[in-house]
Amino acid sequence: MAFKRLLILIIVAIGFGPTASLAQTAPNPQPELKTIQPVVEQPTGVEALPLVKWDAIDVTVVEGQDVWLALRTDTPIETTSGIKIDIQLYTSNASNGADINDDFESEITLPQTNQSRNNQITGYITGTSQVLYIQLRTIPDTIIEPNEIFFVDVIISNGTIESRGNRATITIAKDEKFYPAFANWQGCQDVNEPANNTAAGSGILAISGGACTSDFVGENAGTSSAVDYYRLSSATNGNLSLRLKNTTPDQHNFNLYLYKYNPSTTRYDLVAQSTNDNQVDDLINLAIVANTSNDNGLYLAAAYWATSTGDKTPTYELTATMQ
Repeated sequence: MAFKRLLILIIVAIGFGPTASLAQTAPNPQPELKTIQPVVEQPTGVEALPLVKWDAIDVTVVEGQDVWLALRTDTPIETTSGIKIDIQLYTSNASNGADINDDFESEITLPQTNQSRNNQITGYITGTSQVLYIQLRTIPDTIIEPNEIFFVDVIISNGTIESRGNRATITIAKDEKFYPAFANWQGCQDVNEPANNTAAGSGILAISGGACTSDFVGENAGTSSAVDYYRLSSATNGNLSLRLKNTTPDQHNFNLYLYKYNPSTTRYDLVAQSTNDNQVDDLINLAIVANTSNDNGLYLAAAYWATSTGDKTPTYELTATMQ
């Protein structure tokens, strides 16, 4: 009887033991797999770079006259440094290619800051002006020759150039009498009435850029609107000579004022004036400081139509030079 009980225990051990062992070593059930999509921030819109436009890309100038080019943007400029523009001169190997330093000077001038470099220079379109002016000089000679051309190329680092491209073509013509449609480029820009009747709408006056010829058409003497404003600045400290030439002295009297921008108050302060009563030219000589990134060296000239004794159109010439 004892033997039978022992045999039953052995059979039970043999029958159930492996099952228990397998149960202990069997792998756990695999968890349910779920596909998890990554969360990706979708762009709400591509931020467009500022678009820069030429005033003109085909300019003709009479030999010996200055060339003015302008690059503008209507896009608000968010960066403090502005839109960076690299400018370089090129000419052509063709027969109509102008010769550098024979037909045109290698010097490029940026009149807003009065910076000059040979062959290439870097300028900026800032939120203050929304425009960059480029001034070039052609060289007169006595040689009878056909029209000649040279080029101004620009590269814009943090903006885009308009569809007409990054190259402006300058044509130098020999004689003005054969080309009556030529623009009369002069030492100022953006001075049409009534845009320059306020400081905010002031034109640009180039230092050592030649005479700026203008008038007071549509204005009334002795009133707050009878004033033309011009911004000017220099890249270096120096002595500014500002002259207002009265070209209608028989009937009109003009006055000249000079203001300096104050970054602390964001206003212009009067720093000099010339108010001759006998209708002669007005002159201001003043030591000025170089312009800086906060416009601490930005100046504003104001030509004022003080009195009138006739109905002739009041005209004048305004020039700025450094000594």
